[in-house]
Amino acid sequence: MKDLLLLIRIQARIATFLADLTLDRLVALAEGRAALVVADVAENGRTPAAPVVPLQEEPPNIAPPASRRTPVARRPTADRLSADTSFDAEAVAARLRGCETLDQGTALLSELHLKLVDVKALAKYLKVPQTGRKDDIVKKILTIVFGSRSKHAALQQG
Repeated sequence: MKDLLLLIRIQARIATFLADLTLDRLVALAEGRAALVVADVAENGRTPAAPVVPLQEEPPNIAPPASRRTPVARRPTADRLSADTSFDAEAVAARLRGCETLDQGTALLSELHLKLVDVKALAKYLKVPQTGRKDDIVKKILTIVFGSRSKHAALQQG
């Protein structure tokens, strides 16, 4: 517990220190052209003047040589992929709502051969949770679309 309190106090002191720095100094710290210095407080409560270190012109080259660098492949995200495809979630949702039974809805989604990105886009349009595997998301979509329909019909019948 004492370590946590100490950490909080240190973070508060650092935040106060950083708030007083100019933008140039903050950028220099972020780029590695400047460093934070720890100095003891003198007995009179004042901090002795820290040596002023001039800013370096360029940050030190800390990247590995070009021959040792390996390109990092980015995983495609649903947003990036859906922008490339021409999937119309609204049209699929309308067709799904037009189905009368759960079996018809299941058949519709299976015959469309939707990709995971498309299923997530449909789930997002229908405001259904998009987490899990493709099959899990499809089940959530069908459960919510047809479950709410049967619940609504039951309420109408009284």
